[in-house]
Amino acid sequence: MRKQIFYRQLHLGFILLIAVSLLESCDPAQMLEIKTAGKPNCSVTIYANRNILPYNDGKQNEKLILRIPKIGSKPVTDTTFSYGIGGWPDKNGMQKFSKNIDSIIIISNGIRLGLINQEAITEYLVKHRHGFGKSILTIEAK
Repeated sequence: MRKQIFYRQLHLGFILLIAVSLLESCDPAQMLEIKTAGKPNCSVTIYANRNILPYNDGKQNEKLILRIPKIGSKPVTDTTFSYGIGGWPDKNGMQKFSKNIDSIIIISNGIRLGLINQEAITEYLVKHRHGFGKSILTIEAK
């Protein structure tokens, strides 16, 4: 009788271990979305270094300017970067990411919002996390 109880508990423990493993592997993709409403008077410009990009191209401390919309033969009104799995961190963790951003300029319907210090940038980024597990960070001009 004790042997049956032991094997039943072992079986339930094994099932629980598999269930937890499956749930852990279902972390959402961590993404940064930069988008505009597609209106002529909406834009997002980020002044940063290449450390904010999810890939390493050997130029990490080089300055970078991301402008959306991108003007060209095909105007681009949004772009998305994928950083792996998991959610975006809270304020303390977000400071590590935002320290690579010098400023964010958002123009919505002709109104300019300039985020020019680390505290303002971090607060904005933390506030604009959403989705399952806060895995999506959106910088948007609408």
